[in-house]
Amino acid sequence: MCAWSGGFKSCDQLLKRIEDNDPTLETVVILPMKTFGPEEVARLAKAIGSGKNCYLKHIYASGHKISTPDLALLSSAIATADCNVESLAIGDKTMGDVGVISFCEPFYKLKNNSIKKLDLSCKGLSEEGFSAIGTAFGQTNLKDLDLSRNNNCSRHEEKQAIVELCNAASANNNVHPFQHLTHLNLSDCKVEHDGVIALANMLFSSYNNAIQKDAEGNDTTLVSERLTLSLNNNPSIGRSPKCLSTLLMNFRLTSLSLTHCDIGDDAVHDLVGDTNNTSNIPSIQCLNLSHNRISEIGAKYISDSFLVCAAVSHSDKNIHYPCKLQQLILAGNPIGSAGVIAIASKLKQRVDILAIEQQEMQHFHGSCDGNDVIQEIDLSKTSCGIDGAIAILLCGGSLHSLRLFDNNLSEDDGFEKISKLLQGGHPNLKLLDLGGNRATDSSVCAILDSFLTEDSKIKMSLQVLELGGNQFAEKCEESLKRVKQKFPHLDIVRDR
Repeated sequence: MCAWSGGFKSCDQLLKRIEDNDPTLETVVILPMKTFGPEEVARLAKAIGSGKNCYLKHIYASGHKISTPDLALLSSAIATADCNVESLAIGDKTMGDVGVISFCEPFYKLKNNSIKKLDLSCKGLSEEGFSAIGTAFGQTNLKDLDLSRNNNCSRHEEKQAIVELCNAASANNNVHPFQHLTHLNLSDCKVEHDGVIALANMLFSSYNNAIQKDAEGNDTTLVSERLTLSLNNNPSIGRSPKCLSTLLMNFRLTSLSLTHCDIGDDAVHDLVGDTNNTSNIPSIQCLNLSHNRISEIGAKYISDSFLVCAAVSHSDKNIHYPCKLQQLILAGNPIGSAGVIAIASKLKQRVDILAIEQQEMQHFHGSCDGNDVIQEIDLSKTSCGIDGAIAILLCGGSLHSLRLFDNNLSEDDGFEKISKLLQGGHPNLKLLDLGGNRATDSSVCAILDSFLTEDSKIKMSLQVLELGGNQFAEKCEESLKRVKQKFPHLDIVRDR
């Protein structure tokens, strides 16, 4: 059960429940408008330090100015007591390096502390604070670390906060730093080339050198957790793109987000590396490159690397290396229709491809043996044009989520052309986003009415259709009712 300390400014009732070891209270959220000063921190620390509370697991108290001594008091209670606190978000932007060092010190010698999720975002940290976090938590069971929006990170030109974090976590011959980490958020931290290289090296070492002795003295391999990494809003990365390939080819990395990183086509080329080398075939499953400067050239690099299966000859046989990318987000990049067509050309065709009118088949660029791994593609605001939209809608396989938001698809009877590809529904898509295209009500009706085709042999897969940001008049509501009668489980999102 979660308790929000909202309503009134006093935290007294909430703290009393913690002191009384309320078995229904596992999560505490203390909103910024509440009073959470020295007296309240002391009560919380005492309740935790007593060891009597065995139910409280999650404490979220970001946005409160807490003094350095009070931070040390609370962290000492969590670090030394027999408690179950797993998630912690504390302090505000005044915390700074001095505050986080005081917070971290009690954890320095405790490798098995209970903290699994730590949020120290927007705390005014620089190199010293990042180093303290690496020392305190680099050899623990920490799974989720959020250090985003600490953009004071480069006070010294000769140092980078991310480098200091990695160095501290790897100190004392620790060959598997942050081994259990599954989520790391370093967005808006002024990450540069050296920081990315240090991060890649640390993750590589933790994945490949995780061997230790078991209770009987035998060598055992420790399997490092796969990692979701966010590096959004770090434009220096896009300006020094050579570092990206070392990060992307890391087998521990399962998801990478690089939005607003000033990545252009040349950076994409460096990101994908040499895909003719089988050791460089990306193993990443989710890639977010939204809101950069990627054009159709970069889109082709992406399609040629992430969306193909490599076949390499060894002796007398071919070995196939299947691509693993399941989610691709390119929203906000000017890749145009040619870029979308390049992506569609690598995908598997729809199962009902032979039933599509020949007039629309001129837009088809996929194949019967194309990519059957990708599941989600976001092409919102990519200037995909109607040709690009049709090309991607003619693709099938495992693709079940497609976003075409804000692409001006209402122009040149775009919705009417798309409706011809939705006769009776879509065979594989579960989510289709056509919102924000400023279509007229008659064009929206064409989409809705296409689902009502009686002689269609398609087995309807669509579960969510997003039409917000288009005209939705009374006649559209009538079409909607008919569609809902035929497909009661279809959720149609529109403006009311």
